[in-house]
Amino acid sequence: MVILAIISVAAFSQFDKLKAAPAASKSSKAGTGAPAAKSEPELLLDQGVTAARFGRIQDAANVFSSIMTRFPADPASARAAIELSRLYVNCQDYASARNVMANSINALPDGPARQQVVTELNNLNGELVFSNKMGPDSIEYKVRPGDNLAKIGNKFKITGNFIRRINYLNSDRLNIGDKLKVVQGPFNVVVEKSRFRLTVYLGVQFVKEYRVGLGKENSTPEGEYIVQSKLIDPVWDPPGPEYAASRAPDNPLGPRWIGFDKQYGIHGTIHPDSIGKMESRGCVRMLNENVEEVYDLVVQGSKVIVKP
Repeated sequence: MVILAIISVAAFSQFDKLKAAPAASKSSKAGTGAPAAKSEPELLLDQGVTAARFGRIQDAANVFSSIMTRFPADPASARAAIELSRLYVNCQDYASARNVMANSINALPDGPARQQVVTELNNLNGELVFSNKMGPDSIEYKVRPGDNLAKIGNKFKITGNFIRRINYLNSDRLNIGDKLKVVQGPFNVVVEKSRFRLTVYLGVQFVKEYRVGLGKENSTPEGEYIVQSKLIDPVWDPPGPEYAASRAPDNPLGPRWIGFDKQYGIHGTIHPDSIGKMESRGCVRMLNENVEEVYDLVVQGSKVIVKP
């Protein structure tokens, strides 16, 4: 996949005003053999880092963009994406920083380099999505007579709990004229079975990804579904004699249920070591703290796409 990192003239005018911080000195120890030759993307990365260090921000950005375009699956591309995004962050252009890294993860293979990009993305979305700061995804909503969090959430296809969270509200009480940050939903979910990964999107924008567990013998169904039901502290009552009450310590569903099929759903677990494995009866398992977070993002009608 070719990644186009386009930087506006306005952004570069801000970049050129920045003074690059001095780089920390590096020490090296002599090895027993000759050092391994660096690859072309690694050499280019060094050029970009050096350019940024000496204040040649536009040159640095061009080099980082070139690496991402020419070597999208190389680990150096991940580092280039992070370096380029940091140039944007220094200009407080968090949206462009996020776009650079969101594009890069689509081409990167699983591994430490990709995980580093995901961590940086999560940090950026902490500012853009999960804080009360307005951003490119945000809408300012003025509370009207008769409003409550659930009603406002329904209007924008998001949950009241999400509105409460991002506006740092201590209660559900609202005053007429209050200004709230909201986003236009819904949030949607993509599960990639081969990678044991669940990713939340807002439109086409990456929001956050999580590690999941799946069904034994590849039994988690594939296809496109919608969220049909949501339950807090669900009862486990499958066909047959098995049963576990809500909040019971042996309830395998954990604290949340997000049903996307008559039989299957996304839920928590009492077996956290099963994450990353095929051990469920077909459902998608998440760590309890993670499923609680996803529960507060999706609504009934959100898409759940399960890929091989």
